[in-house]
Amino acid sequence: MELSQLTTDETLVLVGLMRVVIQADGEFSNPEREHVALVRTALGTDRFTQAMLEATDKFPTNEVLKTAAKAVTRVEARKAIHDVLVKIAASDTITAEEEKPLRWLESWWEIART
Repeated sequence: MELSQLTTDETLVLVGLMRVVIQADGEFSNPEREHVALVRTALGTDRFTQAMLEATDKFPTNEVLKTAAKAVTRVEARKAIHDVLVKIAASDTITAEEEKPLRWLESWWEIART
């Protein structure tokens, strides 16, 4: 599934979770920046920017974001979101802090890391 095929709600969950993974270790590394740029390109700059702004308002806490993530039901969307998050986290070595949201998603969405 292409990221451009995500619904608005799925896109918001994607960018919200990206923020959690990126901020988890307290560093926004250059490799992570490169992956975020790829997501921006895949979604389109306007859509990406709007989603980043909306996600900040819509998900004031990680618990609210988790609830929204649970509402993502399309398996192909779940896999696409998870794949992006793993690539971002792994771009500069997955830390224990980055591992936590990934494991939660894998457990909740029943996705195995490949």
